[in-house]
Amino acid sequence: MSPKQKALYDYILRYWTERGYAPSYREMAAAQKTGLATVHRQIGILREVGLIGITRIGRRNIFPISLGKALTNLSNKAMLDDGEK
Repeated sequence: MSPKQKALYDYILRYWTERGYAPSYREMAAAQKTGLATVHRQIGILREVGLIGITRIGRRNIFPISLGKALTNLSNKAMLDDGEK
């Protein structure tokens, strides 16, 4: 996980812990001092490795997933990627 991805994940986790719902993409962009496109790309990566989930209903629909589970997914993905080379 890159430092930017870790910072965004930590921000989402902290926001969820404090408020019980996800920050908006604009709030994430402002907190990370970056653009919406960058946040959108980072969210896609965090979702792909299993650190966050996204529901199809409503706004602020991002939710954190257990870090242990996500790291297992990331490790499994890395092993699969190595096997394809």
